[in-house]
Amino acid sequence: MLDQSFHDRIDVNFAWDLVERFSCQPRQKPADANRGAEIIAERLKSAGIPVTVHEPTLFLSLPGSSSIEIGSKRFKAKPPAFSASVATGLTAPMEVMAPTRREFARYQKPDPNRFRGKIVVTEGISLPMLTSEIEEMGAVGIIAVNPGERIHWSTASTIWGTPGIEAVTRLPKIPSAGVSRSDGANILAAARRGETATIRAELEQGWYPQKLPVVHIDGAIEPDRFVLLHGHYDSWQVGVGDNATGNACMLEVARVLWQMRSKLRRSVRLAWWPGHSTGRYGGSTWYLDAHAAEFAKRCVMQMNCDSPGCRWATDYSAITMMPETVEVVTALVEQVTGQKPVPKRPNRSSD
Repeated sequence: MLDQSFHDRIDVNFAWDLVERFSCQPRQKPADANRGAEIIAERLKSAGIPVTVHEPTLFLSLPGSSSIEIGSKRFKAKPPAFSASVATGLTAPMEVMAPTRREFARYQKPDPNRFRGKIVVTEGISLPMLTSEIEEMGAVGIIAVNPGERIHWSTASTIWGTPGIEAVTRLPKIPSAGVSRSDGANILAAARRGETATIRAELEQGWYPQKLPVVHIDGAIEPDRFVLLHGHYDSWQVGVGDNATGNACMLEVARVLWQMRSKLRRSVRLAWWPGHSTGRYGGSTWYLDAHAAEFAKRCVMQMNCDSPGCRWATDYSAITMMPETVEVVTALVEQVTGQKPVPKRPNRSSD
């Protein structure tokens, strides 16, 4: 059987080499991300696997330094990608917004003038729709109190991929900054006292060439139809769990399927995307736009390999899947793990 012989060929060391290298290889800034793509391509070539490396020019937002100042106190912060840059600082009174349902401000049904001219302080993460709706309410800035002590990296843009001429006007026009849970408690208290804050956020935005490795393995019976396996390789800093483990998983799948290509019914295509976070899925969007007709006619299924798991991860009970795949995916997870997953429709929040 194909699945048994596939498992018998797995070599953990081949993939683990990539995890170790990526644990020391930043993949956030454009040049560093490109080096990550080169490492993937080099590893594929070492196994004799042909790889095509595309190099689209993507519109990226690169967060820099950020802080929140209230009186004489200064708090460390992180701006999400595509936040408005205010290096010299933006100062305004603060107003607290209660935690929102699914990060949508409209569930608040607030007084339309309550946040006008204010810096909104809310609990959660600076997600795109929340940012957009708070901006529409007339707020001039956002402070997001993250749930833990490590400040979360995020993005504030609602635009999918590189913006077109019309869409570019939807880029955020107000600054956002995330803070830790402990610092956030002090900021929330100051906001409830009606104090004023200053947001400083530095970001660099522009057009950057980014490398995009793709492997295509022809099937033996229906080579014109293919399954797409994909995941982003760029990362905030080194990003081992998100997404070096996924990149390594795909690398080993490519190696084994290349050895077994004569037994494949359909073709398999594997793609490692740049611009996931700093480009709001810029790499995958570019590739699908460039190959739209081919995908519409030939692609039968896609699997996103993003953060598939780290050491000691044992729970497979919650897996995102489209209705058409529930039966086969559920059966596979039960066969391999003994667990029965609860299907969840994928969010519109990844490649």
